[in-house]
Amino acid sequence: MRNVAVTAPYMHNGVFADLRTVVLFYDKFNNAQRTLNPETSKPWDVPEVDSHLALDEEDFQQPALKDAEVDALVAFMRTLTDQLL
Repeated sequence: MRNVAVTAPYMHNGVFADLRTVVLFYDKFNNAQRTLNPETSKPWDVPEVDSHLALDEEDFQQPALKDAEVDALVAFMRTLTDQLL
């Protein structure tokens, strides 16, 4: 995760421009309130290949994150960056 704050775009297909959006995307699976992609203001797109999602496994289900927790995760990841541009 070193220098993750300066390696946008994110995800395998470069769909997200912002690191915070990546955290929100993963939290949407546990947080029914996260229905909109903040970069587009539209509902999250369906997965390209949904058969790869293992949403029913106990290990994946976690408590929903509060906004402050999302911000804290992003701030932590930014500390792993040598120099912000």
